[in-house]
Formats: sequence, C-alpha cells, structure tokens
Amino acid sequence: RDIRRGHRSDIKRGLLAIETEVFHGPGVSVEEFDAYREMHHRDAGRITRPMRTFSIQHEWILNGRAVLIGSKYQGEWVGFNYLMLHGTGAYYLSACEEPDVHVPVPVGHALQWTAIQWLKDQGYERYEIGRQYFGAQLHDAPSAKEISISNFKRRFGGKAITAHAGE
Repeated sequence: RDIRRGHRSDIKRGLLAIETEVFHGPGVSVEEFDAYREMHHRDAGRITRPMRTFSIQHEWILNGRAVLIGSKYQGEWVGFNYLMLHGTGAYYLSACEEPDVHVPVPVGHALQWTAIQWLKDQGYERYEIGRQYFGAQLHDAPSAKEISISNFKRRFGGKAITAHAGE
C-alpha cells in the first residue's frame, strides 16, 4: 500500500515488457543458475568472489532456502534478484542487470515486485531489503550510489527498523 506512485507506474511498465520467472526448489538447473552467475560477473565488471560461494547459493535454491528471480526482455535474460529464505522472512542478498543490453523499462522494479508478490503468495511475513542509507553520518559516509539504491528500495514501502551499532 505504501508504494510511491512513480514506482507503481514503473512496475506496471516493467511487467508489460518483461517476463519474470521464479526459480525455487529441486528443479532449478545449473544452466538457469549460471545465467545469473555470469551476469553477476558482467555487471560487476569482474569476478567478485570465489566460485564456491555461487555453488552454495545454487544449493540453497535447490534445498528451498533461497529463491532466484529472473527477468527476460525479448527472450534474453536482463536481470536477476537472489533472496535467502528463513522461517517467515526473506532477505535480499544480490541483484544484477545485464550491462550490455539496453532495456527501455525498469528491470529492477519488475524484479522486486515479482519477489514481493511471490513471497506474499508463499506466506512470508517479512522481506528485509538491506541497509538503508539516508546520507552522511559521523561514523559512515555512504557513496552516492548507496544512497540512490536506498532511495529505490524505500519507494516500495514498508518500514525502516533501526539497527543500533557501536564500536
């Protein structure tokens, strides 16, 4: 209910042009997962972590502890979201978009909305989308990119919960 009007419009435009698919459980093939892994490398511009971590992520999907949501534009994979599942909650862990394909509609909006709908349909009660940056703090100076990503996430609604930290 709290989704901002502009986000609603972007979700609708995205879902009209993009096909989304949810991968969860024992039927998810290595080829489907590898499309995500390879796009993750291209989007980052490099391999950011050991290949073993991707193998573990695939095992989690097969065991029902994670879900991968992919989006296709004109038959080509253009984006993925990876969520970890635990109890009645889901946790946003990773996302990537194809850097070499121009998509004229918002891929991330369609992916997030598909995730939210799937989680709701499966009975999940919480979706933790990650740390929120509001601006520079005495102890932290987030980049413009981190602030922009936080703004994108907040526009889907929900509520922010303070996590106190100390040093």
